[in-house]
Amino acid sequence: MTIKASGNPLSFSEIEAEFGTTPARSLGQYRSDDASFTNKSFSGSSLSNVTLDAGIPASGEIKFSQFYGKKLNMVVDYYADVNNLNKQAAGNNTMAATWRYQNQSERVKVVGGFRSRPIGAVSSNYVLTAGDWQGGKKIIVNVNQTVGGRKDNVRSDVALRTGNWPSGTELQIDIGPSGFLTGSGGDGGNGGSYDGGNGGNGTSALGVEYPATINNNGVIRCGYAGGGGGAGAANDPSDKSTTDFGRSGAGGGGGAGLPAGNGGAAGTNGFNGPEPINGGPGNNGTLTAGGAGGTGASHGGATGGDGGDGGDLNDIPQTGSPGIREDDRAYTNTPGDTGGHGSDGRAIYFSSTTVQNNTTLTGNSIAGRRGGSVVEPFN
Repeated sequence: MTIKASGNPLSFSEIEAEFGTTPARSLGQYRSDDASFTNKSFSGSSLSNVTLDAGIPASGEIKFSQFYGKKLNMVVDYYADVNNLNKQAAGNNTMAATWRYQNQSERVKVVGGFRSRPIGAVSSNYVLTAGDWQGGKKIIVNVNQTVGGRKDNVRSDVALRTGNWPSGTELQIDIGPSGFLTGSGGDGGNGGSYDGGNGGNGTSALGVEYPATINNNGVIRCGYAGGGGGAGAANDPSDKSTTDFGRSGAGGGGGAGLPAGNGGAAGTNGFNGPEPINGGPGNNGTLTAGGAGGTGASHGGATGGDGGDGGDLNDIPQTGSPGIREDDRAYTNTPGDTGGHGSDGRAIYFSSTTVQNNTTLTGNSIAGRRGGSVVEPFN
């Protein structure tokens, strides 16, 4: 159990019950500079020279009184997984910290290494219950690599969620200097023969279901929306000619994120005259940059609209451009409507106002074009 905060003299057995038994059953071996102390630095993480718990010394004098109120510390690894770890490829479960803790022992490190992690069961909505949680533990979710979401057009789909931890847990989320936690980018809208297609929504980065301390020394950022597709148009340029012309719009650019948004498809069904008769495809986004919209085709008074650019940290996503019909003899149903851009995701979703109010965020900002935060259901 979490060691009592005060009261009768602390026994060695109470310390062992929380932190495990050292090889020599020596208080001094709980110092992190002792040769028997393991799991104090983690390759690839932003953590190094971690002590047994805050306030317990790494070296020098160690006293029973320093153990009052202390609890077992455990680190959940989102720092040494596959490159560009993302929910789309890895699935829902491993991107929930409670599920990873319970089911992937190789991704959990017990600081000190003197005992195994306490386990229990995780429900389908990622609530962890553990009978031997003993009143509380400290969980450090460490993100020090690029982690992305799932491209499904749902803003409330988060890349990484905390899950709900047992009562008494002290939850800490560390985004290290190499940590880049982001939602996915939205796809660009397709170029239109008439109407341009709408761009897709970006998804979100972090879902918080349990009060936490979030130390953001890296990046927590939404996924960005795709640009809209350009509209198509057709034109009858002359009463003296039987040749009319049609030109389609271009695809919108994909939004930034992981996975990044794909550029929208080129328009189709342009007709007559020299190539190109159709607008071009939009460009794919990247992790950090939105893709440019494609260029609409133009000839004989019919101009397809350009695709809108995908969004990123610096630029908002753009709607597609309208097509142009220069004459009014025919094709009055053109140009079509432009495709709208999608909506960006969020940096952080909180499951409730209570969770939000009891969570602290330090370090780098999540405001503005990074996506900000909102209290709403998420998945």
